[in-house]
Parts: sequence; C-alpha cells; structure tokens
Amino acid sequence: MSVKNKTTRKRTATATNRKKRDTPTVNPAEQAALANGRPDRIAEHLIDFSPLNYRKYYSAEALQNFADTLRYYDIISPLLVRPSGDRYELVAGERRLRAARIAGLPTVPVIIAELTDEQVMEIQLEENMQREDPHPFHEAQAISRLLDRRYSIEEIGARLGKSTSFIYQRMKLSGLIPAFQDMFLADAINLTEAISIAALDAESQQEFFDKECSNWQEYESFSLYNLSYNLSRYTRNLEQAPFDPQDAGLLPAAGACTHCADNTANLTSLFPEMAEESICRNRSCYNRKCEAFMTFHLINALTEHMPEAILFDLYVSKPMKDKLEALQPAQDLPRYDHYEYDVVEAPAQPDRADYTFTEEDEEIFDESGYEQAEQEYLTELDAINTRLAEGTLRKGLLLETTGATSVYFTLCPEESEETTATLSVSQPTVTAKAVQEALKAGNATPEMLRAEINRINQREQRAQEIDREKIQLELHQQFEKGLDEQFFNDCTPADQTAARYLIYRSLDYSAHSQFHQFLFGSDEGYGEPAELYERLRQLDQYSFAYLVRLALLCQPESKSPTSTLGNALLDVATHAGVPVNDIQQAQYDKAAIRQERQQERIAILEKKISKLEKTTQAA
Repeated sequence: MSVKNKTTRKRTATATNRKKRDTPTVNPAEQAALANGRPDRIAEHLIDFSPLNYRKYYSAEALQNFADTLRYYDIISPLLVRPSGDRYELVAGERRLRAARIAGLPTVPVIIAELTDEQVMEIQLEENMQREDPHPFHEAQAISRLLDRRYSIEEIGARLGKSTSFIYQRMKLSGLIPAFQDMFLADAINLTEAISIAALDAESQQEFFDKECSNWQEYESFSLYNLSYNLSRYTRNLEQAPFDPQDAGLLPAAGACTHCADNTANLTSLFPEMAEESICRNRSCYNRKCEAFMTFHLINALTEHMPEAILFDLYVSKPMKDKLEALQPAQDLPRYDHYEYDVVEAPAQPDRADYTFTEEDEEIFDESGYEQAEQEYLTELDAINTRLAEGTLRKGLLLETTGATSVYFTLCPEESEETTATLSVSQPTVTAKAVQEALKAGNATPEMLRAEINRINQREQRAQEIDREKIQLELHQQFEKGLDEQFFNDCTPADQTAARYLIYRSLDYSAHSQFHQFLFGSDEGYGEPAELYERLRQLDQYSFAYLVRLALLCQPESKSPTSTLGNALLDVATHAGVPVNDIQQAQYDKAAIRQERQQERIAILEKKISKLEKTTQAA
C-alpha cells in the first residue's frame, strides 16, 4: 500500500540535485542550423511548441527562477525556430520560451532556419541528451527515439557514452504509463521504484496507480512502502500456471509464453535479476489464457460427463462464472454455489490386497470380509443408481480453480438442530477398510469392533430404506406405462386430492404461511406429510376455492391481461363477485379523456404541419 509522509521525500526539482544552466549547450546539429539561419526578434505568441519534442515536463519552481532572471537580463542565446505558415515552430529552446512567457517578455530573439522533420528531431535529441545531469526518463525517451531510427544497442551506448546495461535499464522506463511518467518527472517516485513499476503491463500499472497513487499531488511528499510485495500481486509465476506455457494454440493471438516478451525469462538483458524465474508481467494476458484453458477443459467435461448442473467451488471467481454464460452446453444447466449443495462420494470398489495379511509367516485372505465389502460396494452403487433414477441424487460438474470434476450431489436442506443431531448419529465413526486394516495389523480394539457392528446395523437400516425406494420407483414406472391403457378410468377422489396437493405445491412462501393459518390455525404448517395429505383430502369446497385463489394470486403471470393465467384470474374474480365491470368502466373513462386530449394535440400539430408546408412551397 502507499503511505504519504510529509517528512520522507520532497517532491521538488531540488530533490534530484540536478543543476539547470541558464545558458544551454549548443550541439553540432543546432550550431549548423544557427549558422545558416536568419536572426530576428519576433513576438512570443507567434511561436508554437514542437509536437516532435518528446520532453514534456519542466519544473515550475525552476522556470519561475529563470523567469526572474530574464526580466533583468533578457534571453542571451536565441531560440531556434522554423517557419510554419504565418507562424513559427519551436525547434530548440523550449525552457527559455516558457520562462520568457512567465516573465512577460513580448518578444524573444530567434534564429529562423528552414529544417526538415528529420533535422528537427536530430537537433532536439542532441539538445536533450547533452543536458547536464538529464532526467532518467528523458534519457529513456532519447534511447527510444534512437531505437526508432534503427540504431543498435551498441551504437546507442557508444553515442551516449554509456554501457549496454545502462541502456537496457533506461529502456525499461519507456514502459511507464503517462500517470507514472508524471510522478517520476516530478520526483514523486525514484528511479528504482519507476523501473519496478515499468515492469508491469499498462493495464496493471493503471490499476495500481488508481488504487495507490491517484491522489499523490495532494501531498507535499509521497512514499510507497512494501512496493515489491504490492507489485508481485500484478505478476504471475508461469511455473504455477494451470495451462502449458509452451502451448501456442491456447491463445493464438498471444502465442506461447516461452517466446513472449512479457516473460522475464526471455528478457535476461532487461531483467537479469529475474532470469531464473518465468514471471509473466502481463496479468491480463495470463488471465485470458487461464480462462481459455478453463473454457476448453470445461467444454470437454460437459461433453464427456453430461451433468445436470454446474457446481461452484468456494474460490471460483465471478468472471469465470460469467464465462459459462457463453458456453452453449452449459447455458440451460442450473448453477449452485458452494453452500447450496453437498457432494456425495461415489463408493470405492474394495481392493483384495486390503484383505490379505500375514499371520505367523502365513498369508491369509479374509474372503468373508472381502465378500462383505464387495456386497456393500454393490449395495451402495445400487443405491446411487436408485437415487439417480428417482431424482434425489444428481450428477453435477464441480468447477474448481484447477479444473472441473464429475461428482454426485444433493441440494442442501434447511438446517435445523434435529437434522444436525440425526446426521451426527447416522454417520459411522469407522469404515470397513479401516477395520480390516486394524485386524490385519493386529491393533483392533473392542470399541472399534463395536463401532463396526453399529455401522453394519446402520447399513441394514439404510438398505431397508432403499427397499422402499425401489418399490416406489417400480410403482412409478408401472403406473407411467399403463397410464394410457389399463389404469385409465374416471377421476377418483384420490385424483382430486392429488390435484389439491399439486396446487398447494405451487404456492410461494407467503401464500404457504397464509394457507397454513387458514387450514391449521398457525403459519407453522403441519407435522408429518401424511397429515397434510389427509387435510387436503378433507377440504370442503369453500377451502378448496380459497386454495385455488391463493395459487392464482401468487403467480406473477396472473397480472398480465394477455396470459392464460391472467384470463383465469379474470374469470375466477368475475364469478367470485369482484366488481369487474366497474373496474373496467373506470379505466375506460380515464382512457376516453386521455384519447380526447391526444386528438386535440394531434389536431394542433397537423395545423402547424400544414402551415409549415405552405411556407416552404411559397419560398
């Protein structure tokens, strides 16, 4: 994070200890232009700053001091300009011109020379490079300009009298976004900090600036603490990437990370301190590759496993969730967050090796234990298939940060103390495999074996539940097959009760509470499901009508006059005695007044149209 401290570092030009000379050094290219040009003295407002000059920042304090001097001594060295229409473009001497304007000098001495763009850039480049103790960012701009003119690193080093390592160091600064350029030129950040920040891509720099430095100008001094740690949050270690950095086809526009300029392992000259690691400096590209990899992996998983729902792990990001919306195979699947589902572990088939142990140098195979475990496995597998068939267990695709896995799941019920207590009692404390391993190792205890007996009894209890579920499933299948044949007959009282229950199921939470209050005298509802079913069977016509009307009212479509439910509500309300005709007539009367006003307005506009058309024709 950034820390602002009024005693840390002054954001002034004097903090850099760079001395500005009032009389500039004239470089050979400028000297030739001055010699061949025409001297004159022109109004300062006729001179425009050159768009070719890359140097943009000048210390306000230093300019003011220079302006105070010019008021007494005027400009000693003339400015170099070139004609630009009826005005002039400044070639060299921008600092002198800015100070002259502050000092209020109406005219300034100039040398007017005819120069090409190439000559102008050469003069400006030489002028900025020959300054005494130039700012590192201006050096970086000069190096960038030379690189654009196809100078090699060695040639630039020779021209500037600097080592290649110095050139590479300054090249890093060219990556600073404008906001950090301003901070660096104003000495709000030092050279080391600027180089560290420049290592990030532009998007990450902007995010870091907005978060940590956006108000830097409000402080007399400004400091960044824990910079290395904070910047590390914007880079990614490619050795820990979920995708293959050598895969050029994952994101074709970006190519492989092994040949990317944003991989520090490929830029040993620029980042020798990071050469041993593959660090991605372009976080947005890294994230896009992660998303592309996850998308590819997800599409394959959806196609292979054909899940009924998408399950989100706790750490899956919102952008990844949103990414699913674009995947056709997942568009119609429901989605559940980590707190909305429970994963049901698939049974593991027993391994014969777990039931083989040595006793007194004799290898013994616990055949009965293995057969029992095998039977339990088949029973559990059968239970899984049964629950899948009846819809109490579903197949989902669990989406995690590292990939997607096919799992079985159930939706979480509303928790209660009774539910929690039941679950804690029903869950076994040991497993068959653990008991076998303990028997094999000779360290089984009576408590463990009693727990195993308890587990077997619980298994039997669950097996009986599965028996009932199988009976219900078979009943459902047989009834479905014979619906159009032998089981079809007139509507029975049981059909009527079932219809009432289906209507009851359509109620929302508020309507449920209201109906419970009406039926039971309390909004807490009923005890056992059989009790509710029996009360629905005994409903009189008045209570049944109340149930139907509640169901209609809690459906949003019943508010629409164009929907089937809207027509149903109109019909029921009419027969229930609601003054439908009065309601309709009141609205029709309002509509008639509105329409009359509209017609008056239309008549006025038509008259204006006729008048305008006549005026146009006359013209």
